[in-house]
Parts: sequence; structure tokens; C-alpha cells
Amino acid sequence: LSPPPPEDRGEYKGSVSNAEEEQAAQIYDISDREFMYFHMLIFGVYATNVLGQDAVIPCMPVIQSELGFSSATVALVASLQDVGMVVGKLVHGWLIDSLGPRRLMFYTFSALALFLVI
Repeated sequence: LSPPPPEDRGEYKGSVSNAEEEQAAQIYDISDREFMYFHMLIFGVYATNVLGQDAVIPCMPVIQSELGFSSATVALVASLQDVGMVVGKLVHGWLIDSLGPRRLMFYTFSALALFLVI
């Protein structure tokens, strides 16, 4: 079974010229390699976030046994990590609004460079 031709399906053909279609195709034309690199970048950012911040939770039993913490203390540490992330996002949003993104990036990278040297 093949689908009926577009005339019979009632599809809207619109009044877009061939030049406009070609321009739109050029705007959205990315190669398969660029598409793959884009998705690798997105996955890399996500994986870094998951492995960086959320790696504390699977390590909690080891931390508990090595340092002799109770289960309540380990749960408190995990909760305080999330509270810290929420407060940090609120402060970060306020700083971006008040300083601007470029100035905040400059100050952030300057502080990072300073602390990496120390």
C-alpha cells in the first residue's frame, strides 16, 4: 500500500517559491558529521554534569564506612549538596542579571585561574 499523492491527501502546498525553499534548505543544511559532533558535545556536557555532581551519591556507602558516619549523616550530606546547588543557581541568576553574562564570565574565569595557581 502506498500513500495517496499529495493532492489527494489535502496537504497544503503553500506559496513558497523555489528560491525561498533553497534558502531555508541552506540555513538548516548540516552534514551528518556536524550533526554527530553536535550530539557528542551535548552528551559530553550532560555526562560531565552527571559524573561530576551526581557522583557523590554512589560513593556514599564508601564515605559512610570510611569515615564512620551514620545513615542519617550521609543522607544529610546528600541533601545539603542539592540545597547548595539550588542556592548557587539562585545566586548565579542574580549575578548574571546584575553584572551581565560577559562580565560575570570574566570574573569567574579570573577567579578560577587564581585558585588554580594557588
